[in-house]
Amino acid sequence: MEKYDLNAMKRLPEDVVSYIFGKMSWNPQSQELMRDIRHYHASLQRARKIYHTVYAPEGGGAGAHTPVEWLINDIFGFANDGVPLLHGFAPKMYKIWLPAAPLWMDTMKAPNYTLYINNPDFPSGRRPLIWYKIDCYLTQYLDKKPLESQICLFWGSMTYEDRETFIQNCIRKFNLFSLGV
Repeated sequence: MEKYDLNAMKRLPEDVVSYIFGKMSWNPQSQELMRDIRHYHASLQRARKIYHTVYAPEGGGAGAHTPVEWLINDIFGFANDGVPLLHGFAPKMYKIWLPAAPLWMDTMKAPNYTLYINNPDFPSGRRPLIWYKIDCYLTQYLDKKPLESQICLFWGSMTYEDRETFIQNCIRKFNLFSLGV
């Protein structure tokens, strides 16, 4: 077994120690990224609180669907500009998922277009190639994940402004101004 001289650190020049443990072990992130990370958590908690308040109030009354089911349903509706998913994805849906698309593998399963096969509004012409990849992910992968995972993935793909708009829409929709959520 090798022995290490723990006192060797004390014998190193101060600038070497600060270089090793300063610049090499700490990489500052941009203010914009840090704001987005903090907002992701805080805004997701607010959204969950809103849906729990509305769909699972004290004493019950949640109905047939849970707050999580309502939340993911409304996130899909928001991302698709209120257009039913059976009519295909709206450009806003592609805009939301565009930053994540380069991270996905190129050998994904083909998109499941059978959902839209009888839809006369489904675009038949050329579309950006990256939209095809987003179609693959949304129809073959995202839909098969647990609802909580879908919510977290969607929330992470949305911008700061999208999240705030979604929450403000919920506050107006459910008339929650007095609840302070």
